[in-house]
Amino acid sequence: DADVEVTGERTLRVRAADGRYFPSCFEQLWMTNKYFRVGQTFQAGPFVATVDELGKDGEVAAVRFTFPEPITSDQYRFMHWDGSHFETMKL
Repeated sequence: DADVEVTGERTLRVRAADGRYFPSCFEQLWMTNKYFRVGQTFQAGPFVATVDELGKDGEVAAVRFTFPEPITSDQYRFMHWDGSHFETMKL
């Protein structure tokens, strides 16, 4: 479960509802050490993920995603898992 906030024409901020964010395999592969820092970025194909906030334990609490096109573009479809299948998400 995550809270998604549109923060700009091309940006979303995603914060895990329980205050924690688990790094993806992609992020872990490209880490040079086990510590995250605010402002750290990951190029993930056409978009950039930026660590926006850390929790007390050093875990990532929020990530900002920046896309090359406005997020309202028909090029993008944002999905979420409802517990049994993916559904299109309204932003």
